[in-house]
Amino acid sequence: PSLYDLTSTDETSAVERPNTKLEPEKFLQAELGFRGDSGSWDWRTSYYYTLIKDMIVRSPVDSGNSDVLKSNGDGFIQGVELELGYHWAPSLKSELSFSWMDGEVEQMLDNNATGTIAINGRNYSPVNRATTRLMPVQAKFITQFAPAGSNWSSDLSFIVVSKAGDLSLKDETDRTRIPSNGTPGYFLTNIYGNYDISDSSSISLALENIADVDYRVHGSGINGPGRNFILSYLHTF
Repeated sequence: PSLYDLTSTDETSAVERPNTKLEPEKFLQAELGFRGDSGSWDWRTSYYYTLIKDMIVRSPVDSGNSDVLKSNGDGFIQGVELELGYHWAPSLKSELSFSWMDGEVEQMLDNNATGTIAINGRNYSPVNRATTRLMPVQAKFITQFAPAGSNWSSDLSFIVVSKAGDLSLKDETDRTRIPSNGTPGYFLTNIYGNYDISDSSSISLALENIADVDYRVHGSGINGPGRNFILSYLHTF
């Protein structure tokens, strides 16, 4: 653990209780992946699993309170990533990507009446809950048009993110970052265009969040931008 983990008394949206008895965190990860192609198709997929030992976790001191205590907990994180592409023509390609993550770690639930673990004069019960700010299921579909021999290209993308409702004990009290019932899901549509002026310079125009959706990336604490236009110029030396 760092000096901050051992002695800190403040964090965004929380008041921490120092704990100088924290153990070092340990992680063991395994990953298996495949990739291939056949005709107009190409694909990539992977599965990963992380074994967690003595992860430093933060749990509310009292139920519904922003004060948090720090302890070590065991758990896991696992996930699947998938990418699938299809070439409609030499100048036209679509790609679908998908991500799923699951994970939980041991945390301290305030249970002063019957809890079995005493910390700073209160009793707690160890429970397995989702890791803090666990990524929700999300997918992205993008189609790119880049005519051969042309200086311009364009992309159309759709992004869908599910509701983030699996919350850690600390997430449940973090009202400045996460709504009470979890972060709502959202659907975004974006269009991008690019023109190569020369080998070293290009200009691009983006129209993001076309439907002007009110959304928030889970755990970020701020809403994403509404409909916006981005004009940029890039020059490399």
